[in-house]
Amino acid sequence: LEACYLPYYLFIPLYNMTAHTAGRYSQRDSFLDQAIKISEPELLAYAFAHNRYSPVDYVYLPLDDTTGKFTMNLTQASFNKKESIKKLRFNVAPDSASDVFVSRHERGLYELVAPPRSDSIDSKLRDLYPDIFWHLTPYLSGT
Repeated sequence: LEACYLPYYLFIPLYNMTAHTAGRYSQRDSFLDQAIKISEPELLAYAFAHNRYSPVDYVYLPLDDTTGKFTMNLTQASFNKKESIKKLRFNVAPDSASDVFVSRHERGLYELVAPPRSDSIDSKLRDLYPDIFWHLTPYLSGT
């Protein structure tokens, strides 16, 4: 019950019509479209923690009933179109991610334990998933 008094900040609103323009909803949505392709839990946690929009330290990712992998639903609408549900199915399952996605509640709340920025992880992410790399914060090695 105490949790209802704690402030929390959403990475992306679950309903796009409530997003403020300055929140860069479409860029955050594009980031998530690229993040679902990542199959290594460490790289997914790294991308969440070091994205250029806002660092993520906790995620609510319930499991998909059919695949057993992380999933997220976003409601998308525009002024002249009907609402639709965009279902993001991540390529990572919680059993393979237990050291970087630490379960905090059985319904899908996870704490991220991501590594700090490094040249080696940046290089691996850039080589394997080049489309997501520009979504990361700029990084200068040795700083």
